[in-house]
Amino acid sequence: MLAILPIFLLILTGYALARAKFLEAAFWVGADRLTYYVLFPALLFVGISKPGESLEGLGLIVLAVGATLFLGSGGLWLLKRALKVEDRDYMAYYQGGIRFNTFIGISMVMALFGDEGMFYASIIISFMVPLINTLCVVVLTLCSSQKEVRGMKILKDIAKNPLIIACLLGLLFRYGELALPDFLLSFLTILGRSALPLGLLSVGTALSIKGLLAPTTPLVAFGGFKLLILPCVAYGVGVGLGFEATLLWIFVLLFALPTASSSYILVRQFGGDTGLMSKIITAETILSTVSLTLLAYLWA
Repeated sequence: MLAILPIFLLILTGYALARAKFLEAAFWVGADRLTYYVLFPALLFVGISKPGESLEGLGLIVLAVGATLFLGSGGLWLLKRALKVEDRDYMAYYQGGIRFNTFIGISMVMALFGDEGMFYASIIISFMVPLINTLCVVVLTLCSSQKEVRGMKILKDIAKNPLIIACLLGLLFRYGELALPDFLLSFLTILGRSALPLGLLSVGTALSIKGLLAPTTPLVAFGGFKLLILPCVAYGVGVGLGFEATLLWIFVLLFALPTASSSYILVRQFGGDTGLMSKIITAETILSTVSLTLLAYLWA
């Protein structure tokens, strides 16, 4: 469990730096852009493309990701109906219930499972990212009152997503038995190592404690679904498909993560409640320190 403590300390440090205004806000905007477009794609590409044994059951992973997302989306819709959540609010709650923070996830996988875990996680993420983004665009388009929002344009943007491109290139290199020159691989490796500390610090800067002292029923219900119920669904799917232990726990871990800070951007684009989205991001990130620690304890 102590292996994941530095992850949360980095997030806390980012929060403290932002509150103290140690660096200007423009720095974090640039850092987020650098991490998203350069550093993190390099990390994913190296993690997937490294020579090694081919992963058997790739089709089962795709099936597992699709099944878990389908069941998760169904559960979120039932919560919406049961709690009578308005469409504008549901845009935030849906993203809070289905998206995941890749920086926290990859950091935990590397701390707990090493290089083998990084490969498994990169493969799973390569399917989770496009499917989740597509689902979010569809749901937010249906819930949005902004007629000028064009879902197809955003779907085209998803196709140009640097994380998706990096994952696809990594799969091409690994299964096409291609190889980069050693100096280029070393260069990308160094770049990738910079992604996690900078990304985790940025996660901390996005947190906003204000407004969490009086949590609403939907906030508690949807947050509990994301951090407790969805991982159980993922576990059931993984066991049902016969995942071996390491792959199973990494699969569960990725579905147990708090939502991504980038959820705020999509909610804003579709005219949703950005203040609610900030509360969801903060609440899930804080509460995940408990749920993810428990998960790490169960694995150990």
